[in-house]
Amino acid sequence: MNVIKGRTFPPDRTVIYGPPGVGKSTFACSGPGVLALDYEYGLEHIGPDRVRGAESWPKTLELVREACLSEGGHTKVVVDTLDRLEDQATMAVCADGKKKALSDFGYGDGFEALLTKWRELLLILEVAREKGREVILVCHVQQKTQDDPTIGSYSKYIAALSKRCWGATHRWADNVLFANYECGLVEGRAVMTGQRLAYTQAGTGYDAKNRWNLPHSIPLRWDAFDTARRSSSRPADSIRASIRSLTTTDTAEKAEAYIAEAGEDITKLIKIENALKGKRT
Repeated sequence: MNVIKGRTFPPDRTVIYGPPGVGKSTFACSGPGVLALDYEYGLEHIGPDRVRGAESWPKTLELVREACLSEGGHTKVVVDTLDRLEDQATMAVCADGKKKALSDFGYGDGFEALLTKWRELLLILEVAREKGREVILVCHVQQKTQDDPTIGSYSKYIAALSKRCWGATHRWADNVLFANYECGLVEGRAVMTGQRLAYTQAGTGYDAKNRWNLPHSIPLRWDAFDTARRSSSRPADSIRASIRSLTTTDTAEKAEAYIAEAGEDITKLIKIENALKGKRT
């Protein structure tokens, strides 16, 4: 057996979704080394290195494979947008089955066939890691009613994909970021502050996750995201030093107790650090 010890940091697989105009594509296409597959034909004003999206599902799989594995200096593969690829996969399933819509198949069979094709895409995207490339998938948003046995029904933002494809993509991704405008309450009314945020942890009304123990939300900028995840990859000694630099005479003793309890657990140490940072904001 080839036993792997300790933490490793392979290139990330990130999904970012949110309402139109919030800045998803700008976020995904920022920073060095981007090669974008432009299915929306809307990246001209952003200006990354890009190729036009393919016109059919088989050609899209070929294009994605080439972007992930071909020689070149790019270190990030961006797909803008993911829901356009699902449209192509749906058309391919219907063409294979000689049906007009997925609902024309037997109960759930069309959606299961779509999921099979979708997994082909995720497997191809996975090979980007062999070339040291991370993957960023941009997606539109939709609202769905969520039934929760503890709090009842409520409206929830999810990516604009079918339920099964979104579930597979969510599990595959290292980071699922929900991009939205910050909201606050003024005299009982919800008011947008205008600040654009990336939410990194699941909330009542949206899906999100990350594997870096990031703060609950960060500014919707690539440099902010990259800085936050690099901070989380530090060794334990560095995080302990940061925690101690954030303490005051009132919090130092309690912080030391938490540090002792956390030991070498990076996740727990980062939570302590984030909690102290939160007290300073």
